Amino acid sequence: MNFRICAIFFLFLAFIVAPAEAGNRLGGSFVFGMNLAWFDHDYGHDLGKSHPEGWNPSFTEEKCRKYFADLKKMKCRVLRIWAFERHEGLVFDQADTLVIGLDPVFLANCDSVMRLAQEYQLKVCWTLLNHLIAEDEKGKHMAIIRKKEVR
Repeated sequence: MNFRICAIFFLFLAFIVAPAEAGNRLGGSFVFGMNLAWFDHDYGHDLGKSHPEGWNPSFTEEKCRKYFADLKKMKCRVLRIWAFERHEGLVFDQADTLVIGLDPVFLANCDSVMRLAQEYQLKVCWTLLNHLIAEDEKGKHMAIIRKKEVR
């Protein structure tokens, strides 16, 4: 499903499920939110450099503003974003086993997302890893989850 179809579906649900007087509130029982797992169909390199291909991130504040402006028009208040899909933004050691840091461009782009989210009155729920970690590179980096010394 593309972004606008998902947005329309969730907006429809907001009017069906929530009583009109309840509105879209964070402190109450109903919150209208969206899943924007990654920007512009760029799985694995929207916010940070991809691993292992090394593709540069595609994120721009201009694109982010367009998404967030649309979400605000639809009265969306919460947004879920995947942070490290396909290990983007993670810096590994020479053995490609241990995470030794985060890419500065990734961090700068995350800062931009958070600043713009505040500007557009959105709350962001960051999802750190997705289920595809088991499939990416044949599960090579599952130790991030399974081994205490790698975590």
